Amino acid sequence: MTTFILQPTPDEAALGITAETLGVRALGPDVTPAQRAHAEAVWRPADPGQPCRCSGTDCVHGQPCDDDCDGSLVHRDRYPGSLWEITVWADDYQCSHCGVGADACGVILPDLPWGEIATDEQGKHIVIYEGIRHPNFGNDGGTLRSGGDA
Repeated sequence: MTTFILQPTPDEAALGITAETLGVRALGPDVTPAQRAHAEAVWRPADPGQPCRCSGTDCVHGQPCDDDCDGSLVHRDRYPGSLWEITVWADDYQCSHCGVGADACGVILPDLPWGEIATDEQGKHIVIYEGIRHPNFGNDGGTLRSGGDA
């Protein structure tokens, strides 16, 4: 069972935002790697003055924009950042004032893979966890093989 430690504000709740999509979680002891990955990949951006809802290190959410404006960077999204390295995620940021997007930043989360390596009669492949949006292979899991099949 998942216990959510962050609840939506009244304004967020009025927009239909649920605790599941807020991002900061206290997961039960029996949570699977797939459930952890889903919790990391499905969250809504926080205001730049609030702590980021991601669980990664080196997050630049709330830091000043590099585009000579008064805005701050907002961590907008996290998704798999590699074809074959299952612990590499990509982070997208956007300025709260000018709207300029920062290039996707790679972050390594060794305890938080977005898929798993499996072997069958065709060899090794990566199984993307359900609900994980891989930018190259669709929005709901799948299998990556060295030949490029998804």
